[in-house]
Amino acid sequence: MTRPGAGPRVHLALAAVSVIFGSNYVVAKVVMDDVPPMALFAVRTAGASLCLYLLHRIWIHESLQRRDLLPVAVYSFFGVVVNQILFLWGLERTTPTNAAILVCTIPAFTYGWAVLLRREPAVRIRLIGLAIAFLGVGYLIGIEEFDLSSELVQGNLFIVINSSSFGLYLVLTKPLVSRYRNPVTVLRWTFAFAMLAIPFSIPALSRLQAPAFSPTILVAIGFMILFPTVLTYLLNNWALQRADASLVAVYIYLQPIVAASLSIAFLGEQLTLRMLPAVVAVFLGVFCVTRPTTRLPKRDVTS
Repeated sequence: MTRPGAGPRVHLALAAVSVIFGSNYVVAKVVMDDVPPMALFAVRTAGASLCLYLLHRIWIHESLQRRDLLPVAVYSFFGVVVNQILFLWGLERTTPTNAAILVCTIPAFTYGWAVLLRREPAVRIRLIGLAIAFLGVGYLIGIEEFDLSSELVQGNLFIVINSSSFGLYLVLTKPLVSRYRNPVTVLRWTFAFAMLAIPFSIPALSRLQAPAFSPTILVAIGFMILFPTVLTYLLNNWALQRADASLVAVYIYLQPIVAASLSIAFLGEQLTLRMLPAVVAVFLGVFCVTRPTTRLPKRDVTS
């Protein structure tokens, strides 16, 4: 269910977010052949923070209220620090297509957190959708032969936790961004607080060699900073001001299509038969989670 302001521009912005971020799986995978995840997190976060600071300083005449500094610091931890670090750790160990499929659970996690935090009502069909989506995740991860020593399993788990963290970020940040005229106002500080995690990247940064920053890698990192980071976060926050969090999250469906197409074309990735039932389960579950329906009677919520 969307707000009255959730018109064509909102849908176009959300589609752009999914297409841009879908390409990020392949670009980041290529960059991490030369730049380790923690170093890439530091460069990406610092670059995005600088861009947002300049954008806010030059064009935006709106200040963050002092009372919102602590909430934004908390949201930064879930929406930037945990989200980006676990995404890069996970992508390093799994395939871009696997990662894109698992990221599709963000709407399910968004709804789950919204129910737990009493931001949205518990609805039977949506709760069933949660279960179906997580069954798909378990099947893709290979829960029947679960082995934490497997890099693929580790990578898939990191992506799942990343998705949960970003779902929580969407739920928490929506009321706050809705109070401000421009999404840059909140986002500037979100990334400023994320800079506090950069010291943990110093060991990875110290191991970087000059050849790691070839012209191709520099262009790829620049793309990651400007598009899948600055632009997508801005568009997401702009959309959150005009639509429900569930609509913002549902456009995640486009990401596996973009990621799989680019992975096959540029990385030679082979799709597996295991992906098909997992995709069907995740997509069906998310469809159930995001469809508008009626509230559960109180007796069912507590049973």
